[in-house]
Amino acid sequence: LAYLRGGRGGGRDDAHDRRLLVALALVTAAGLWTKTSAYLALPLAFLAILWRARDGAPLGSRLALGLGPALLLGLPWWARNWAVYGAGDLLGLRRHDAVVVGQPRTVEWLAQMGPLPFLRQALETTFHSFWGQFGWMGVLLDSRIYLALQMLTLLVALGLGWALWEMMRSSALTPFQRRALAFLGAWLALTAASYLWYNLTFVQHQGRYLFPALPVWGLAFALGWSQALQPRCSRWGSIFFLVVAALYVGEGLWSGDVNKWAAAMAGTLAIALGINSWLLPAWLRRWIAPLLYVGLAALDLLALWGFILPQLS
Repeated sequence: LAYLRGGRGGGRDDAHDRRLLVALALVTAAGLWTKTSAYLALPLAFLAILWRARDGAPLGSRLALGLGPALLLGLPWWARNWAVYGAGDLLGLRRHDAVVVGQPRTVEWLAQMGPLPFLRQALETTFHSFWGQFGWMGVLLDSRIYLALQMLTLLVALGLGWALWEMMRSSALTPFQRRALAFLGAWLALTAASYLWYNLTFVQHQGRYLFPALPVWGLAFALGWSQALQPRCSRWGSIFFLVVAALYVGEGLWSGDVNKWAAAMAGTLAIALGINSWLLPAWLRRWIAPLLYVGLAALDLLALWGFILPQLS
């Protein structure tokens, strides 16, 4: 992103650009040595260099400086893999597929479960393990914690969608800011595509495969949470969660089993958002935002001492 911005003043600064490209090459090389999921750095680096070329930056020399050293530094690792696994398996992926005995395969689960149950379980497991599922997927948190995290995710997603809509309609965004948003979107898309690609063969519904884009998830979460606390967004959020609570109650009455926790959480959130939008002064609202992050830090400690250690010891 720093290279995408350009020189220190947002324009061209060749010396500054060269330093950023060298740093980009070294970070990319470190990713190539570490794990195949970090190979996303290569297309992202290429994308940044390509976009800068549209502003007049020389493409060939910048590609050589930004990607050349990374590829050269990766050569010893690929040469080692060539010697160990053979010329057609420079990343060891074929060998991995050959030795994982008993690992469930997507085709088998689809045939056994059917598409909709399979998709539902995949989404649920991915969500749980993104937030917290430990001990080789055997240590879970309390189901009510996951339910609360679902409500929080819905609220943040509402705020994020609102914020992005306002950004895209705004004429105040600079060309760099628009390009940066597109770049972050590409980062997320490539990460999601790698997760889906791996799951085409093996059942690996694990949120950790989305962690290569964790900086983007963090930015998106912060933006969505900040926007959700704005009065107008909170008012619509209050209405939304009142509808969610009503749907839980209605579905429960229809089936004879009301999910009381879900209905109570959605209703409580609706009331809290209503209070935030109509009654709280702006100075107090600013103090609410950090409290969520304190709560998430407390959740880390609760997960460790309340679930991980008791279940693994």
